[in-house]
Amino acid sequence: MHENVRVSGLLVDPNAFGGIVVVGLVLHVWTARTPLPVWPWRRRTAVSLVLLTALALTFTRSAWIALLSALVVAFLLRGRVGVRPVRVSLPLAIGAALTVALVSQPQVLSLALRPDQVIGRVDILRDATLEHQQSPIFGIGLESYILDHGLIVHNTPAWFLTEFGLLGLLVLGGFVTWYFRRLWRHSNDASLPETRAIAFAVLLAQVAMVGLSVGIEAFYQRHWWLLLAAAGTLFAQSWLPEEHSS
Repeated sequence: MHENVRVSGLLVDPNAFGGIVVVGLVLHVWTARTPLPVWPWRRRTAVSLVLLTALALTFTRSAWIALLSALVVAFLLRGRVGVRPVRVSLPLAIGAALTVALVSQPQVLSLALRPDQVIGRVDILRDATLEHQQSPIFGIGLESYILDHGLIVHNTPAWFLTEFGLLGLLVLGGFVTWYFRRLWRHSNDASLPETRAIAFAVLLAQVAMVGLSVGIEAFYQRHWWLLLAAAGTLFAQSWLPEEHSS
């Protein structure tokens, strides 16, 4: 528990824990009814309930933004088919998880809103913008912000823009976009029927991490790199000769 109030699992930061829970939830929900489920147990709704309860008890806005990002992109890419896995079980699990959070923490609204923290994040972004103006192309240098201000930029794009400049932000955008495009192509490749669904789930989990990066420094999180490794495994399968890909 973080400060005996917010669940953080084996991680120190509830936001980071919320991120890994969202990744697990997205991978579970979008593969549960496919030939290769991440969690093969039949009690799919129970798994969703456990994960969502853990997510609710972190009281992290960033993780909910991450989950919402995955849902929105799933709908944009595939319409109703994209969000079909969440039509019944996920809303019920969300309702149950929020009920548990309300019962366990009566001050749930103040924990979720935390206006003082919101103001603090706005101040950080303002300072990061001022720092970026010193060197807009190449940035002020790695860890320069934390040395000057004693804390990190709790926003991954803003962090790259501040310390690596426009060039660094373009590199980050190109890196993430390459993975998105490859996963999207894999998820629509008729020659890879067994792994198309899991490729789409990994794509949505990557989207969730981008959503998470709005509120925390998500590029540091190990589970994002695990997703990149999972994507690389899928890409390797598609590159293998047909006679060896099975």
